[in-house]
Formats: sequence, structure tokens, C-alpha cells
Amino acid sequence: MKYSSQLLLSLVLFVFLAACEKKAPPAPPVPEVSVVIAKVTTEPVLSQLVGRLEAYRQAEVRARAAGIVVAKLYQEGQEVKAGTALFRIDPAPMKAAYDITG
Repeated sequence: MKYSSQLLLSLVLFVFLAACEKKAPPAPPVPEVSVVIAKVTTEPVLSQLVGRLEAYRQAEVRARAAGIVVAKLYQEGQEVKAGTALFRIDPAPMKAAYDITG
């Protein structure tokens, strides 16, 4: 009997202590939010970027003969093929040198 009264006393004490537990604080109120209705529109896609360009191939332009350039025979950005004349050089100094030697 002593066992059962101790068991009963501990059970009552446990229930009493469980009932005395502090209640949880109330939940905070729900925050207010603003609502915006989405509208379908078209927006231009523009980007302004700063950068540098570098050619992946370099072309070396050299004269075959020394002289004074009289005319440029191409336009900037124009495609040219190998062997195409790009400049006209004044032929007078070369002609004079040829006449002297020849």
C-alpha cells in the first residue's frame, strides 16, 4: 500500500506542476502589407555598357617601297584582299633613281 500511495502522490504532484506551467505569450499580430496588382506591359531592353574592343587577328601594313604617299585607295572598314593596293606612292623619286642607273 505504501507503494501505491507514493505513486498516487507523485502522480497528483506531477499533474499539479503541469497545470501550473506558464502559458505561452500570445502570437504577435499579423503585419500589414501593401498589395500591388501586376499589369502586363512591354518595356524596351536597353543596356548602356562601357567596354574595349580588341581584334582577334592583327594585320601588319607595310610599304614595299619607300616614298611619299599621294593617295589612300581604300575606305575605313572596307574589306580588302591580300595583294590589293592600299596607297599610291609618288613615283617621281623612284623614276629618277631608275633613270640614273639605267
